[in-house]
Amino acid sequence: MGILTSTKRTQPTGGPRSAYDDDFAGPATLARRMRLLLPTDQRKVYWDWLVVVIVLWNVFMIPFSFGFGLVWQAGAGLEAVDWIVDILFLVDMVINFRTAYYEDDGSIVLEYARIRQRYLRTYFFFDLAATIPFDRFIELGGVSASEATLVGLAKLPRLLRLSRLMKKFDEFAAAKALRIIVAVIGIILAAHWVACIWFMIGSRRLPPLVCEGECREGDLPGSSYSWVDRMQIRDTGLDVQYFASLYWALTMVIKSPWLAPAPV
Repeated sequence: MGILTSTKRTQPTGGPRSAYDDDFAGPATLARRMRLLLPTDQRKVYWDWLVVVIVLWNVFMIPFSFGFGLVWQAGAGLEAVDWIVDILFLVDMVINFRTAYYEDDGSIVLEYARIRQRYLRTYFFFDLAATIPFDRFIELGGVSASEATLVGLAKLPRLLRLSRLMKKFDEFAAAKALRIIVAVIGIILAAHWVACIWFMIGSRRLPPLVCEGECREGDLPGSSYSWVDRMQIRDTGLDVQYFASLYWALTMVIKSPWLAPAPV
């Protein structure tokens, strides 16, 4: 049993199921008997959307964890979500080994060996790297508060699943409204990443500022010379720090007129 096309033939009725029945059964029937999922199976569609949501969650939370890692610690609830994400990524790999696929000519492959080979040639190693919990290994070795950023960076391999997200969005390339929504989401995520990186750089402790002659307006002699200190948000709440960073990031991403904070 190899590649099955959508061609249908008259199937004899009555009597026990025979090899003839298997040869001319529909793809859905054969997939069910072989415990495989069709790409168009409603359960697979729902699962793919769940994976998309998980990837979007990672795209948002990973830069936040390494950008604000020094001032923010994930609670037990978010730790549990992280564990669930790791488990779901592992389950997704198993499902991909059991999912049939369509060839370019529209025929469907329901052969275990070919399904496995195709997955190994395409997304397997990306998915494997995204599934290995590198951050857990670092935490087991013990990290100090100053190394919290390292734990966040160890989650970056999870973003290898972004290719799956882009593939899903490509399915809606013909829908102009959805293309606009995707573009807006892209701008927001880009600003979010810039904001997190911007704060990560600005929150580093730098040598105290020493003014040569008269200090400029906004300079704080003796303080760390970074935009976080110039805006006096180092000791403010996380919400103030994030939205201040996001404001500067948005002005850069959309290229609107702005007054940049002082150099880091």
